Amino acid sequence: LGGRGGPDPLDVQSDRRAHRRSSSSRGKLFHAHARQLGQFEVGSRLPGDFENRMERGLVIEDGDGKKFKTKPCVIKILSDKSFSIVLTEGKKRQIRRMCESCSLAVKDLKRVRIMDIKLGNLPDNSLRRIKGPELENFLKELGVRAL
Repeated sequence: LGGRGGPDPLDVQSDRRAHRRSSSSRGKLFHAHARQLGQFEVGSRLPGDFENRMERGLVIEDGDGKKFKTKPCVIKILSDKSFSIVLTEGKKRQIRRMCESCSLAVKDLKRVRIMDIKLGNLPDNSLRRIKGPELENFLKELGVRAL
């Protein structure tokens, strides 16, 4: 990252992954494999075994039709139609696919935290600089030396 023609780690705007991917998701995705905290609303009631199934990991298809088992995650039920999830992996549309395997459709997604970076009230389609100790910790967890 940074230098040698790569994206500047201080300028998240230069990295396309930092932008919202669909109209039903809010928040920014800084790194695809970082610990992520998201809040989700689905179109119907969560089944009784939802939390257990999601936390153990599910066999789902990736974007190329290959099956894989998701890594264990942490689920917190917020209401009969909403939950929060902490992931340690974040494959494209993974949580949507996990919900689909439980016969649920995601209506709304809000990313709350990426690693130790809290997104707070960051408006949709906006950016904020990561700096100071927050940037140092972020780069350290990614295994990237600060410039």
